[in-house]
Amino acid sequence: MTRRTLGFIFLGTGLTASTGAVLLFLTGIVTVFRDFAPVATLSSPGETSIRVPAAGAYTLWHDHRVLDGPNPMANPEALPPGMSFLFLRSSDGTTFGLQPLGGTTTLSLPDRASVSLGTFEPDQPGDYQLRISATGGEKRQFSLTEGAFLGGVAKLGLRLILACLLGLFGVVFFVLGLIFVLLKAKPRLQSAGS
Repeated sequence: MTRRTLGFIFLGTGLTASTGAVLLFLTGIVTVFRDFAPVATLSSPGETSIRVPAAGAYTLWHDHRVLDGPNPMANPEALPPGMSFLFLRSSDGTTFGLQPLGGTTTLSLPDRASVSLGTFEPDQPGDYQLRISATGGEKRQFSLTEGAFLGGVAKLGLRLILACLLGLFGVVFFVLGLIFVLLKAKPRLQSAGS
């Protein structure tokens, strides 16, 4: 195999790895934004129906500042006392309580600012009801997102690390390929007897 052929193989490997790194990075960003999009929104007190496509964690957020829609509103981050949250499977009435998180997470997006309250963990797909009740008359806005927030951030971090490693691998192979392709072979000296 000639040096030039090896250079083209390195160039192709480097370009492929770099393209893979960019795609891994972009799909990670798209996935995170998709995970932050609510599968349901609800004003308290009230209830809403939700179609759960798969078992797993669903995070409940208190949207204390909402800028989109006809009635922008802002409330304190802290909830008033006496609020209760229930996730109910429609088919058999099985209830799933809100599992508190180890700490609160604040999420600030252009259209809303939210604080995580906990997760519901339905054990099978199907139709569910989210019910929020309050003892006082104060209305609050809530949203439900698919997945656990910290799990989504961990997945994004892992994707970014893999994308950086793959990108570094791609750049190194691309540079090696350029070196092999652009370097010319040294001319050989002919012996005096020929």
